[in-house]
Amino acid sequence: MPRILIAENDRHALSGLVEIFREEGFEVMGVDRGQKAQRALERERFHVLLIDPKMPDVNGMQLHQWTQPKAPRMKTIIMTDDCKTHEALGAMERGVYEYFNKPLNLDRLFDTIRKAVSSPSC
Repeated sequence: MPRILIAENDRHALSGLVEIFREEGFEVMGVDRGQKAQRALERERFHVLLIDPKMPDVNGMQLHQWTQPKAPRMKTIIMTDDCKTHEALGAMERGVYEYFNKPLNLDRLFDTIRKAVSSPSC
């Protein structure tokens, strides 16, 4: 079963995403701070890291870069309400698997996650 860590600073959005992902059959953990995500990643293995890039303590790209040497096979997906094309391209050049705009297209997101975890490198 795919294990997903969601790092989203909006607690209302986070609880909704966790519930939706569980209903969809994913094993999921949600955290509202980048530092909490780091602690979770030190203790457990996840297939996908779904992050908001605008967390106040450790932003999404810092978290992604921190995870690369620790979990190089884990896929990072960014979800943002302020997507700029050059930022998305830059993030993907640095190894981010996919970049989604909010509001999220959940069907597309679920398909992307299933594709990411079915790849041989995950």
